[in-house]
Amino acid sequence: MSNEAPIQVKTKLKIFSGLPSLVLYFCVFFILLVFFMLSSNFVPLRGIEVKLPKTGGRQIYTSRNFVVTIDKDSRIYFNDAAVSGADELKRQLSEALNERGFQPDNERVIIRCDVRAPLTSVAEVLAVAEELNVNVLFMSAGPPRGKTTSFTEPES
Repeated sequence: MSNEAPIQVKTKLKIFSGLPSLVLYFCVFFILLVFFMLSSNFVPLRGIEVKLPKTGGRQIYTSRNFVVTIDKDSRIYFNDAAVSGADELKRQLSEALNERGFQPDNERVIIRCDVRAPLTSVAEVLAVAEELNVNVLFMSAGPPRGKTTSFTEPES
């Protein structure tokens, strides 16, 4: 058996010399990009810059919210549109509630108030919400790292 000649196998494979194709790397990159985009949070951020206070609780968002923003100069915004005062806010909020078909359990006003805003502006907005019988949530900077944020849908 030791006298036998080794078997020689010829292949048609050739040694590749040059750069690999970048198409595969681009495909993997775009798949990862789409994955991370779909797994990110889709929380709408409003355009008025305010410095929110820090809290330790968790935040709950629903899909039937109105946002009232109070900046450091006591300017009041309703859904990113400036309003002249509490009376104008009351008029616009009541119109928006009537358009949706007011449901007291599902309607909420989220107040985004700058830390440096005077308390009188917040009191005016709270008075308007109380007159219209609407729930109020205060928005803060968010829970510390490690806390969870819950998203709920209103019950129809």
